[in-house]
Amino acid sequence: MKKRNAILTATLGILLYTNVASAAVLFSDDFDSRSDWSPAQGASGATCIPGQNCATPIPDGYYDYRVAGTEACSNTDGNHNTLNINGQHPRGGAGKSFMMWNEPCYSRSGSWGSDGLLGIDFAPQNEVYVRYWVQFQPDWRWNGDGSIDGLALGTANPSPMQKFMHISHLDPTNPNLWDFFSGTQNKPRFTPQLAKFGGGSYRLQFNLPHSPLTAARDSSASFTTNVYLGAAPLDMNVPGPAGLPAAPRDGGWHSFEFYVKLNSAGGVADGISKVWYDGALVESTTNVVWVPLGDDPAQWKWNHAWLGGNNANLYLPANEQWYAIDDVVVSTTYSGPPAQPLSLSAAAVAANTVSLSWSAGSNGVAYNVDGYRIYYGKDASNLDMKLDAGNVQQYDISSLDPSTKYYFAVSAYSKGSYDSNDNEGMRSVTASATTASGAAIAVADAVAPVDSISSPANGSTVSGNVTVNVAASDNVAVSKVELYLNGSIFGVVGSAPYTLSWNTANNPNATYTLTAKAYDAAGNVGQTTSSVVVKNAVAVLDASAPVIGSFTMPASATSLTVPVSAFAASDDIGVTGYQITENATAPAADATTWKTSAPTSFTFSAAGSRTAYAWCKDASGKVSAAKTALVSITIATADTAAPVVAFTSPVDGSKVKGTVTVSANITDNVAVSKVEYYVNGLLKLTSTSAPYSVPWGTTNYPDGSNTIMIKAYDAAGNVGQSSVTVIVANDAIAPSVSIVSPVAGSTIGGTVSVSANASDNLAVERVELYLNGALVATSTAAPYGFSWNTANAANGSYTVSAKAYDAAGNVGQASATVSVFNDTTAPSVAISSPVAGSTVNGTVSLYANASDNVGVTKVEFYLDGALQATSTAAPYGFSWNTANAANGSYTVSAKAYDAAGNVGQASATVSVFNDTTAPSVAISSPVAGSTVNGTVNLYANASDNVGVTKVEFYLDGALQATSTAAPYGFSWNTTTAASGTHTLSAKAYDASGNVGQSASVSVNVVNDSVAPVISVSAPTKDYLTSSKLPISASATDNVAVVKMEAYVDNALVISTNNSSFSVSTNIAKGVHTVTIKAYDASNNVAVFSKTVNRFF
Repeated sequence: MKKRNAILTATLGILLYTNVASAAVLFSDDFDSRSDWSPAQGASGATCIPGQNCATPIPDGYYDYRVAGTEACSNTDGNHNTLNINGQHPRGGAGKSFMMWNEPCYSRSGSWGSDGLLGIDFAPQNEVYVRYWVQFQPDWRWNGDGSIDGLALGTANPSPMQKFMHISHLDPTNPNLWDFFSGTQNKPRFTPQLAKFGGGSYRLQFNLPHSPLTAARDSSASFTTNVYLGAAPLDMNVPGPAGLPAAPRDGGWHSFEFYVKLNSAGGVADGISKVWYDGALVESTTNVVWVPLGDDPAQWKWNHAWLGGNNANLYLPANEQWYAIDDVVVSTTYSGPPAQPLSLSAAAVAANTVSLSWSAGSNGVAYNVDGYRIYYGKDASNLDMKLDAGNVQQYDISSLDPSTKYYFAVSAYSKGSYDSNDNEGMRSVTASATTASGAAIAVADAVAPVDSISSPANGSTVSGNVTVNVAASDNVAVSKVELYLNGSIFGVVGSAPYTLSWNTANNPNATYTLTAKAYDAAGNVGQTTSSVVVKNAVAVLDASAPVIGSFTMPASATSLTVPVSAFAASDDIGVTGYQITENATAPAADATTWKTSAPTSFTFSAAGSRTAYAWCKDASGKVSAAKTALVSITIATADTAAPVVAFTSPVDGSKVKGTVTVSANITDNVAVSKVEYYVNGLLKLTSTSAPYSVPWGTTNYPDGSNTIMIKAYDAAGNVGQSSVTVIVANDAIAPSVSIVSPVAGSTIGGTVSVSANASDNLAVERVELYLNGALVATSTAAPYGFSWNTANAANGSYTVSAKAYDAAGNVGQASATVSVFNDTTAPSVAISSPVAGSTVNGTVSLYANASDNVGVTKVEFYLDGALQATSTAAPYGFSWNTANAANGSYTVSAKAYDAAGNVGQASATVSVFNDTTAPSVAISSPVAGSTVNGTVNLYANASDNVGVTKVEFYLDGALQATSTAAPYGFSWNTTTAASGTHTLSAKAYDASGNVGQSASVSVNVVNDSVAPVISVSAPTKDYLTSSKLPISASATDNVAVVKMEAYVDNALVISTNNSSFSVSTNIAKGVHTVTIKAYDASNNVAVFSKTVNRFF
């Protein structure tokens, strides 16, 4: 046994699983090394899933198992359990296999019986192959197959069926693994079953793409008609064409390999299903809607397979029958037997030797060949000799009897590393050859011809009439060319050119193998093959109308609705519609009253002697001749009173577990004809006699609410019913629960969220929350919790507890101790700035001092009751721009908060005064229009309603000086300015930033650097003879002379504003110095000096 890639490795992430890029083999088992295994069943059967402690453990490497009990027709005689692993019927004659034992009955619910499943999990796949070998009991019986003491051959009803495997998507988080019909589990699902519908031939039937069973999901709830894969009905007969063995009654081992691939998107009809039987492809459907519109295939990947299944087969005589399964492989590639070899030819080459040659077959998939076996004998029906030829396609068999006709067949086999037995495919078509008498056949030419198919091209698609061209040559000569289609000869050409015309319309659309064999006179054969696809427009040729083979109804009835005992029909194309009327006129083929399956009953229009006419039609609209049945209907006095049903057990609302007795008192005014028992709307059992009491095994149902309903019928069809809802509680595992909030040991206050986490192996029903043992809240859905206002509780220690309940009444409990502290002391707060009563302006810093017994969380600042700012850390304050407020009185307030929401408050009143009047200012000196030079004093007069803070002086718009106190002025050195007109101005500022601007004053700056020129007319001599010294001079200037001075020995003699003067002064005897000075307006000075000497 080998096991790979299980569901549980993905745990709850299974729905997000991507394609598995691992080894091709996902699971394999040959059962040989296993211990014997057989779970006991009892009345209610048994189930086991991962994590359960089961009386019979799940076999190692498997995922689950399920067996029905005796209440569902499983092991009713006690001889064999349904599921077994033992050595009774191993493949290969030694080792062990998996065995299923079935009972010959329907279950008491009137449906399927002998239910048994052994589950295999594997990693989720978009596409997967499941292969195993199955052996049915050699005398396997079908109801209606003509067996001794059974129903006659061809009996229409019932139609027996036997399931033997499932492939599905299994959700491991859903505990109800075996939910096949409600749509919550096992979808999509591929379920092959052997069947014999209406007494016909064996058939493989498949269902169901995607639960629940609705027409929109391309499924059918009925197992008596063909189910659908995608858009096309599947009706594959076994045995069928190409010599498929007649399973299952031959008693041999046969290989089934199933392949399923999801459709690319929900509702897209491109899903695939394929089936290989002993290596032959017997079913291929490429338009399957596994996943319907609205569902994502990525969420529904294949990940589970079951061996086994239930059956509906009332075979007789009453005894058990079995089938065995061995060599199971789940893989991402094909692992089954090779295809049936093709083109086997046999030729005698000596008196005791026959030469065989063949080619590999095709089954639509790549497969491995390890060798070929040759079966031969003198009786075509009994090839009682065999040999292993190895992996060759030509072999000579010697030691044969001379002059004897022998028959030969070839099969191919393979054996994987996971196989205990090899996988041998179907034998080829039989070939024969007669050995020569006595002497050996002389072989003159041993070289075979060489041939090739030149058209149609290999792999091409063809339609209509096609010319097949073969090129052939030989070392001697080609004697003939034979052409084969899928191994059957369809033409011989005796000479070149080797061409044949092939009308492909005579063949169904499919892939075909063309084989050309070229012969020479010595019997040597050269062979070549080519594969083509025939694709012609399908035209249905309908030769005749359907024929009704049988139609019977009871001769008498007591109701207008009469059952149909038999209704069978046949047609050369296929029967598509059935109908029963009371009119001898054939219904129109397009009438809406046709049924797709034969009706099982018919309602007459009135009582008395009535004739029923049975009709059928085919796809081309041909309607059969009628077949009639006569019925005499006598209707008794109508009974309209329904039976009365009163439950006695179990009680409505009660909790139940294990096996429970379901019973009721049921009465009717005439008589009760039958009683049906339903669980959750599904029919489970039918009883036809009192007492109306049955056992119910609750372990097959989920814990929680389940509804039991009983319907009682009388012969008139009146129905009475009653139901109770009970709580199934088979679960013994208590939920786990923990307090999430508040954290144990924490201190809390105010309104606190109390929450708990709870989980259960099935489901949490409710969580109860307690404070100090008192129930305060109940929560029925996550998140589990409530809001606790601790302000209503005294400060101190409290225990918070949570109890989690499941549907079975199991209780899990957890608790945490916390401390409650609620602070009721408000913070203290005081305005520290500005001081109460102060006058403020501009931008002012507002500050408050705040403190609390626990801690201040924030301080809010208000102006006249309006919130201005919030400060969360000391120092608590904000900047207040008073310019945005009108002058006047304001109340500044502060509110201090703590974490408990307590509030302390303080306020102060201040006055806001913001000055908006600009100062007045005027230039007082120099006067406008004056001429200035040298250094000049500039003055301005400035005043303000509050106070001047500074005056700025500007020359031609450029700031020259700033004066901060009266008198406001500065000294202006005009020599720094160019001569000419200049503008003087002043700006006066106050403390509020208001600015006054003076009127501009224009002055004329004149600055001269050229000194005057002095002309002296006296004294002219260097000496004097008199006491009188005459001094006379004049001066000129580039601008103007403003002053002249005369000095004798540095003593001023004269000073005049004129540009000339003349003066006389007394001097003593001796030497004297005469100095003359001339000034201009720029204070430029010219100096003349002369020494004179008085002698007398």
